[in-house]
Amino acid sequence: MKKISVLFAIVLGIAIGFSSCNPTSESAVINLTSETTVEVDLMALDSVYVAGYVTSATDDIKSVTFTSNFNDGTWVTFEVTTFTDARNYQFELKGTDISARDGMTDVVITATTTAADVAATTKTITVTIKEIVIPIEEGTFEWQRIGGGTATGLEGYGLEWKGNYVRDIFVKLVPAEGSMLYILDAADWSISTVKEMRARLATATPATEYFNVSAEAPKDYDDVLFTIYNGYAHLIHVTHANVVNDANGTTITITGDYKEVAFAISK
Repeated sequence: MKKISVLFAIVLGIAIGFSSCNPTSESAVINLTSETTVEVDLMALDSVYVAGYVTSATDDIKSVTFTSNFNDGTWVTFEVTTFTDARNYQFELKGTDISARDGMTDVVITATTTAADVAATTKTITVTIKEIVIPIEEGTFEWQRIGGGTATGLEGYGLEWKGNYVRDIFVKLVPAEGSMLYILDAADWSISTVKEMRARLATATPATEYFNVSAEAPKDYDDVLFTIYNGYAHLIHVTHANVVNDANGTTITITGDYKEVAFAISK
């Protein structure tokens, strides 16, 4: 009887040993190095990053997938790095082209392992895309040229006064080096946010000149220009031009209003 007991103990010990070498499979664990709720400040950037890593204690990682309710290619895998073994997986996502979006979107991360009897692990990151709120300065401007002298007042707007041309006797303004000029519609003067500026520029075409102000007689105008120059965006409303002829030659003074934001808006 004693021999049987000893034999049973040996068999039991071997069984326990085998079971300790084959632990029960566990689901993968998703860890985030970014917050579960991300707020995007579009004044600083036009993209957002979501990062983290997946670990598995018992089985190799089979797959890690990422989905978003944009479902239009906006979210892409920016970088994927595998650690020294198949049970550690690092990821970083970059969401791009989101400047025209508002509200919230959920990015769902799903991880599976090679263990067929273990459920997939999921984790959701909520990304809140905030409407851009950037202070816009408003004021008045005066651009002037006396005879053939150098024009004044244009420096910060990214414009150059190229002269008063015989062609229909008009003033010719052109974009300065490094500046972008757009001729908009009169109704666009109502634009009051950077978001609206972005949306309007998406359909605007760059111009090579502004050629509408008379160099012959005073006149009222309702012209709207937009320039991007030296880190500033300017919405310009030309409302009047005064023309005076005297001993100094022809003095032309163009006046109006502007809306300026210290933020380089790219087309």
